[in-house]
Amino acid sequence: MTDNTGEEISEKEANLEPENTPVQITNTDENDTTIIEEQAENMEVHKHPHHVMHTKKWKEYLLEFFMLFLAVFLGFLAENWREQLVERNKAKEYMHALVLDLKTDTSIINATVQYNANVFKSDSTLLTLSTVSLRDSQTLRKIYQLCRATQNFDFQTNDSKTHDQLKSTGDYRLIKNRVVLDSMSKYYQQINLVTFYRDEIQQNLQLTYNLSFKIFDRYTFENSHDSISPFISNDPAVLKEYNNKLYNCMESYKSFNGFLLDIKSRAVDLISIINKEYPDDE
Repeated sequence: MTDNTGEEISEKEANLEPENTPVQITNTDENDTTIIEEQAENMEVHKHPHHVMHTKKWKEYLLEFFMLFLAVFLGFLAENWREQLVERNKAKEYMHALVLDLKTDTSIINATVQYNANVFKSDSTLLTLSTVSLRDSQTLRKIYQLCRATQNFDFQTNDSKTHDQLKSTGDYRLIKNRVVLDSMSKYYQQINLVTFYRDEIQQNLQLTYNLSFKIFDRYTFENSHDSISPFISNDPAVLKEYNNKLYNCMESYKSFNGFLLDIKSRAVDLISIINKEYPDDE
């Protein structure tokens, strides 16, 4: 019997050896080797600029900072310009509304001046008739009719709703034009003086009206259609006092009307200034 043990072991050892045994290239082309080496060198030298190991130069940081600063600065300018435009348009709306108020003021002043001029004319006639020594029925009737007008007086001057709104809302700050501001200030300072004139005239008017009850029998005149009542008192001192008070009222009306005409002139000037500084086609 033949012993094959040694042969089997040799075959097994042969099968355990690696199948992929390195192959040695003995005939490699030298040109191919050079190309491969150059490609390897290029792959190592030319890194991508966004590679994690890439370092920015200081000029690049400076450029990025400048671009960011420019964007923020331009945004600030745009927002500031927008706010100024909104405020300018709002101020223009206020000024156009104020012009309408000023035109209303001139109409009110015209009516007030005319009314007070008529009162002045009536008081002047009353003053003349009350000083005559002989008073017939026709003269007495005229005196009593005119006496009613002595208690009347008009002091209306303006419609200040826009100006009041500017003050109450704090939007006066929107009016940047110095010429307009100065003209508005002077105009409404004059308007405020109307209160002083009004109170003084009304006080004098009340004193004159109260004194008239010591002279004129108005009750009899207004309730009797057949006869004309003479004066209650013909005391020269009382009549003189009444005439002086009436004359004082007349002079007050004249001064007040002159004051109103000055305000009207200022209103016209202010309208012209506003229309020039805030034109419609702006």
